[in-house]
Amino acid sequence: MNTGMGFNAATRVSALLADGLAFIFMALQFFAVSPTVSFEIHMSSSDPGGKITDLSLPGAGWHRVEINDIWHNEQTLLPEILYSLRMCQTLNDVEDRQRCCESLQSEPLPLYVRKSWTKSFSSSSYIAQVTSVFPFFVFIHDPQCNFVKKQRHLLRSRLKKKPHENVHKITIQLSRGEVCTRAGKSFLPLSRVIPHHFKGCRIKTFTSLHGMRLISPSPTKDLVFEKEECIKEKSSYLFHLTFSCSWHSRTYIQRIPFLLEIYTDHENDTMSVEKPNKNRPGGQMVRKEKMDIEIKRRVKRQSQGNRAPTFAETQFTEHVPENQAAGFPVITITATDDDPGPAGELTYRMEVSNDRRSLDMFTIDPTSGQVTTTRELDYEEMTRHDFTIIATDGALPESQQRSATAHLTVFVDDVNDWPPMFSKSSERITIPENRAPGNDEFVAAATDRDSGKNAEIRYSILNPGPPNDAFRIDPTTGGVSTRRALDREKVAFYNITIQAMDQGKLSERKSATMSLLVNVKDENDNKPKFEQQNYVLTLREDRPPNNTVEILNVTATDADEGDNSHVSYRLVSQGAQDSVFKINEFTGQLYLTSPLDYETEHEYQLKVWAQDQGQPAEINQTTVLIKVEDVNDNTPEFYEASYSRNVDEDVDVGYRVVKVEAEDKDSRENAEIEYSIVDSNGRPGASLPFDISSTTGWITTNRALDRELESGYTFAVMAKDRGVSPRSASVSVTISLRDVNDNAPEFENKTYETSVSEEAGKGDQVIIVQARDKDEGDNARMSYRITAGNEDDTFQIRTTGGQGVITVNQKLDARKINRYVLTIRVTDVDGLSDTAKVTINVLDTNRFAPEFQRTAQFAFNVSEDVPVGTSVFKVFATDQDRNENARITYSITPQTVFRINPATGDISTRQALNRESESSYILQVTATDNGQPPLSDKANLIVTVKDVNDNKPRFDVKPEFGKPGYTGQVSEAAVTGTQILQISATDDDIGVFGQVRYTFEEGEDGGGAFSIDNQGVIRLAKVVDREEQASYDLVALAVDSDPVNPQTASVVVHIEVTDVNDEPPTFASPDFTVFIEENSPIGTTVAEITATDPDEGANARVEYSLVPSADSDSFSLSGRLGDPAIITTLVSLDYESGKTRYELTLKAESYPKFSTARVVILLQDVNDNVPVLKDFTIIFNNFQDAFPSGPIGRIPAYDPDVSDQNKLVYKILAGNEAGLLRINETSGELTLDPGLDSDVPRSGVFQMSVSGECLHSKNCMGLKTL
Repeated sequence: MNTGMGFNAATRVSALLADGLAFIFMALQFFAVSPTVSFEIHMSSSDPGGKITDLSLPGAGWHRVEINDIWHNEQTLLPEILYSLRMCQTLNDVEDRQRCCESLQSEPLPLYVRKSWTKSFSSSSYIAQVTSVFPFFVFIHDPQCNFVKKQRHLLRSRLKKKPHENVHKITIQLSRGEVCTRAGKSFLPLSRVIPHHFKGCRIKTFTSLHGMRLISPSPTKDLVFEKEECIKEKSSYLFHLTFSCSWHSRTYIQRIPFLLEIYTDHENDTMSVEKPNKNRPGGQMVRKEKMDIEIKRRVKRQSQGNRAPTFAETQFTEHVPENQAAGFPVITITATDDDPGPAGELTYRMEVSNDRRSLDMFTIDPTSGQVTTTRELDYEEMTRHDFTIIATDGALPESQQRSATAHLTVFVDDVNDWPPMFSKSSERITIPENRAPGNDEFVAAATDRDSGKNAEIRYSILNPGPPNDAFRIDPTTGGVSTRRALDREKVAFYNITIQAMDQGKLSERKSATMSLLVNVKDENDNKPKFEQQNYVLTLREDRPPNNTVEILNVTATDADEGDNSHVSYRLVSQGAQDSVFKINEFTGQLYLTSPLDYETEHEYQLKVWAQDQGQPAEINQTTVLIKVEDVNDNTPEFYEASYSRNVDEDVDVGYRVVKVEAEDKDSRENAEIEYSIVDSNGRPGASLPFDISSTTGWITTNRALDRELESGYTFAVMAKDRGVSPRSASVSVTISLRDVNDNAPEFENKTYETSVSEEAGKGDQVIIVQARDKDEGDNARMSYRITAGNEDDTFQIRTTGGQGVITVNQKLDARKINRYVLTIRVTDVDGLSDTAKVTINVLDTNRFAPEFQRTAQFAFNVSEDVPVGTSVFKVFATDQDRNENARITYSITPQTVFRINPATGDISTRQALNRESESSYILQVTATDNGQPPLSDKANLIVTVKDVNDNKPRFDVKPEFGKPGYTGQVSEAAVTGTQILQISATDDDIGVFGQVRYTFEEGEDGGGAFSIDNQGVIRLAKVVDREEQASYDLVALAVDSDPVNPQTASVVVHIEVTDVNDEPPTFASPDFTVFIEENSPIGTTVAEITATDPDEGANARVEYSLVPSADSDSFSLSGRLGDPAIITTLVSLDYESGKTRYELTLKAESYPKFSTARVVILLQDVNDNVPVLKDFTIIFNNFQDAFPSGPIGRIPAYDPDVSDQNKLVYKILAGNEAGLLRINETSGELTLDPGLDSDVPRSGVFQMSVSGECLHSKNCMGLKTL
């Protein structure tokens, strides 16, 4: 055991525990320094025999380590707990072991070091007894019983209630009734009262309380007086030391409270001292029993200084309804002070803690402490006010006044004083009439500046009756949706009144209204409608064509609107009539463009289409029947160019010689013909032996003929119509008189061959055979007949003008018989005859025109995305003919977009379709057979291009490279629901493919800070803070309504959050400590400190000021607005003046927000003073057998420069030639030469010298021995 500097703590503790235990204290696991509670020792229960720590105190003196319960003055329970721990470890059952652990002592075990020693103060010729008590707390770590956390909790709770139990107490018993000390004189070395274990720790800070301002730590860890002080009675000083210690590569910070109590002994001027006991450690020692009694007695003494006020609580909270009149009482806060007289009279004031605006709204009565309002409060302006309440006593002088602080937070309670507000009084939206019901078409977003239920909004429609019953509103979200599909043709416009009502108390609820104006967007769901289903018109055939004068106005109307109601007209192609009429596509006016001809076409049946401009277009048609009125514009025409007949000269009068016939292509009276015989001059032929029927054209004889007088007659027959302006024509008629028969007929050809179409009708001429008879008249008249080859009497022959005309008598069918060989016999009147062979080939003729299987109009739809060459439709026509006459070839006009397979009728695309360029086509398909001449049929095709979703929505704004498409701004003070901007996109598709809705790309809505509705309106979804995020780049999507594969377009929306001054400036730290050397020139920069404001612009400009205080007059603040705060000196600072520490409060303000920081300025000593050494005298009383062998005193020199106090060098310059004095040149301590141990009084004068690093001083000392 070390008897000089302490002892091994582990040895001491193990000795105390050795009784009956099989193990000793465990090895040290770690030595922890808690930043908030105490010094702690942590030990393990499983490793005996190790050293815990070195608790010995440096320096001479008697000390001991005691393991007592300082809380209860009882013997420690440590041995019992260690024994119990071992017993718990032997239990195998987990639950039993747990119960065993829970039954053990939970509080940490107290351990403290007590040390007492005698300190002499040579310069003042007194000694003192010093006692130090240093507390520790022992935590035991056991793998089975882990209650360290619980122990620490109990310890903190204990010390919170009784903090004095953690105080390191230092008691100094002075030997005189009044002791005076000098400024800068070392009073107590702190190293003597701090355990050896902390020799490597550094004292980081020193804080004095309760009058400790006279004492501060020196660089040598000594307590010194800053000025001369005389101690007449008990004085108490409380201070804190903050240690910075490193163990196991970790740094621990510990703030330890110290209580220094100084007593003076009024009973004896000289402290009784025991003689040294060679068997006890240390040198001189105060009797233990007496010291214990003195310590206990002096602990009861109380400080007589001014006590600080105290508040019952440190935090007060109160609520105040908004809109209360000024003077409304908020709370009364009082403190107590037990001091008598003015020192116990308190004055109250309040300082704002955060926002300067609070100062204009509250005041505190300086006497009663009642806080009241100075004006009406507005919840919407500020919801919270923070103050520091300061209670100051009235002690005199003012420097002795003490204060206490408490914090007050006033919450402003919301009152329903704000109605909901819409951003606009009316909104106008457009909804397509065919959109499916149930979707939100609009979101009514109202805001309420109140809070809670007063700001909770419910929405309703105030005029929900027809026609507004087509809409509903979500009472919570304000989403307006349709109940059913809208029909613009029934209701095209809605005016809906929306109410927003808050949910405050029923009697206090407030509301606001807005108008929602809904335009129903037209969809092309109506066909054009003609005024008449059919039109009938009669035109004279001689009406002249005119492209500017209408013959009829065909009108159709469409119930839709806009382009969907704009009607255009066209004539459906009908072949030849296409060139006769035309129609104005915009007005429906019909014009005659070519001459009419009744004889060619009696009437025209036109098909008129009316087509709107919608997408896709709707088409309707009507029929216009135009009847052509006949005009006498045709001359009668004879069937034969001339008539020639033979007649026997002996025929009876009235004999019908020949019938002449003419045809008039006019009608009615214009076509009624009268016949007459005229001569070559046009006069009536009265001299001729013939008459003619005026109605039938029969020429008959009117008297007997005489060939011998006239062998023949030639005359003219005139045919004249009965029109208003009659028209006529004439034909030549020749009548020859026959003679008697004396020659047989002879065929000109013995064989004939011809062909006839099987389509030839009965009576159609096939071939003429000719025989000649040299006779004249009747004698030369021949008759022809078929004598062979005429199966089924298919043919017949008639004699005409001496010729045999073979005609068809029965239906021909080339498929049955395609060749006939006839025998023809010619016979005159007397039976003379001749024969010839006639071969007739029956040809298959083109009897039937092709016919399409449907009416003259086809209609079909084709998707616009079909590939080029895709078959989209097939037409089919039939022909009842055979062979080439039945082979059909198809053609189509126009051929730009579509082509047709000429053989199959398959119609395919020739080029890509685009509904957005052309939504429909009108084609004409022709089916033509290969007969001669070819026959054909025509049909119209209406092709509607069906829309596909091949177009993405297109935003109305074109973003530039590197820039967003849309930009907007929103204030960080804006409430949810605030409208920021509206985006818009269009889609070239139609129907649902062209209906656009809006949303945000997933994860691109600013973290849920923004919302967007179907109209593209972007609103604030939650409150934003510019200091957290100054801008947002959102990605908005425009999505069409394709239910299967919707097309999407995106655009970047950049939203800037505009700043509101809602953040105070902040310092990097609430406390700054800076150093400056003494004697620095005035204007020296002490510190540059910057506070930052998270706001921006003018709101972020910080202005600095120094809060007035006792130290602020020694410093000034410079720097321009926005620059750092530069603190400079206004006076010359002197370390030796006693003022070595300055404390400033620096305020950084961005109105109305501000914050403060404490700036501690520590003055650094400079070696600018000469050591001080005055003349002094030592009187030594030499008692028998008590000659002092140790130091009798110390040279009373000191250096005003603190940095040189431990660097003085002491020397004896003169007077010590006999060597009577010995001096320690480092400490200045003096000891006597044993040669002075006699009863002979002696005296002497010595010249002493003391020097610092650069300066020195010398003086004289007198020594007297008695």
